[in-house]
Amino acid sequence: MNWYFEVLKKYAVFNGRARRKEYWFFLLFNVIASMILGFADGMIGSINPESGMGLLGGIYTLAVLVPGIAVTVRRLHDTGRSGWWILIGLIPLLGAIVLLIFMVQDSKPGENQYGENPKSTPLLSADSGSDKDPEPGIGKPSEKKPVLQCLSGEYQGATLELGGTPLVMGTNRESCHLIFSTREISRRHCSLQFDEAGKTFRLEDTGSTNGTYLSSNGTRINPGQAVILNPDDEFYLSDPSTSFQVTLEDVHAT
Repeated sequence: MNWYFEVLKKYAVFNGRARRKEYWFFLLFNVIASMILGFADGMIGSINPESGMGLLGGIYTLAVLVPGIAVTVRRLHDTGRSGWWILIGLIPLLGAIVLLIFMVQDSKPGENQYGENPKSTPLLSADSGSDKDPEPGIGKPSEKKPVLQCLSGEYQGATLELGGTPLVMGTNRESCHLIFSTREISRRHCSLQFDEAGKTFRLEDTGSTNGTYLSSNGTRINPGQAVILNPDDEFYLSDPSTSFQVTLEDVHAT
């Protein structure tokens, strides 16, 4: 059901990518809903004898037409194809077979021109932390959690908990987790990931225009290069007006 509602939330979103689960669960629910509504139309006698379409089924079909087209376009994007390939479905039989082949193909690894791989699930946003907090208990030793503290800029004062999945920063709403509105920040500016084994942070510039810098000496990180940050190290995007600090915070048992 979550995948079905996810498609409805993106009612007319034709940009970005959609993984196979999102497409096929939406299609499955539509088939089930159509069968139920078809039965209901038969029970109340609302089926048009000429078209064979029932009133309830017709209303539902119109309601999911736009999100159905949109998720198909995003699924094509996920395989690295233009959304215009959906028009091949207008070719009788052959078009449907080709579209079926496209729809069952796996996501293209990594990022493509339509956005980040949707299997890379966003781990947080500016107003929410991790949804997997440590279990409270009595007598447990103090633990530490990796966090990103926003020192200045749009998110000043916010503290974001990090996980094993890279936190992508930029202006692209489809592929980034921490989203900015300023033009000084690139669409995919940089990514930050916590290394549990080394208790360090891995900061990578993902090809930004204005650069990602280490606050300690103003060194710009080369595009595509990753540097290791220790707890309490600071960095900034484009200029010091958008700065951050990585650190480990104590998790106190309650």
